Amino acid sequence: MLDVPGKGEPEYTDAEAAAFAERLEKLNADRDRKSPRTLKEALAELKIDPKKIRGGGTHVGNATDWAEYRLSPNYTLSAAYTQQAPKETAFRDVRIIKVERVKPK
Repeated sequence: MLDVPGKGEPEYTDAEAAAFAERLEKLNADRDRKSPRTLKEALAELKIDPKKIRGGGTHVGNATDWAEYRLSPNYTLSAAYTQQAPKETAFRDVRIIKVERVKPK
């Protein structure tokens, strides 16, 4: 998990976050790419400044935990971790998700 500020640097714009999502998609399509071993490595590969993301919630599953980080007003970065694995090997991957807001009726 990452220690991120609650305030401070302005967060990324939706356009910047969409560009990160596109870059991640291209990186994941590269079969020769060596997967990052930590969230910090993944952020460095995407060129995301940890000071510009905000902490979010944690979701617990059967074998996987997810840490959510707010990347921009409408994009979330989700990091997956294997439960009960050593800290050095628990990180699995990241996804960048566009948040679909429910509009009030």
